[in-house]
Amino acid sequence: MVKHIVFFKFKFNTEAVRQTLREKLSALPAQIPEIKEYELGDNIVEGDGAYDMVLVSAFESLETMDVYKAHPEHQQVLAYIKDVTSDIARIDYNF
Repeated sequence: MVKHIVFFKFKFNTEAVRQTLREKLSALPAQIPEIKEYELGDNIVEGDGAYDMVLVSAFESLETMDVYKAHPEHQQVLAYIKDVTSDIARIDYNF
């Protein structure tokens, strides 16, 4: 299994931006069967190095994660993410 964790820092950290991204990301598991686990969280402690939101997801393999990344629905969400974020960090690992 592969864990895919993505941290988002928004250009403007507003409830509207967070809610829109939550809605867009939360719709993906129903559309992309390769997703095995999917969890979103908002940061609750501000400070240096803190990001605004995190996505934690899991896939059977790197190949199924690649299917997810290339999926048209994910690509649409990614376009929105690129518009509203100032920084993204990610890590992918086997577990």
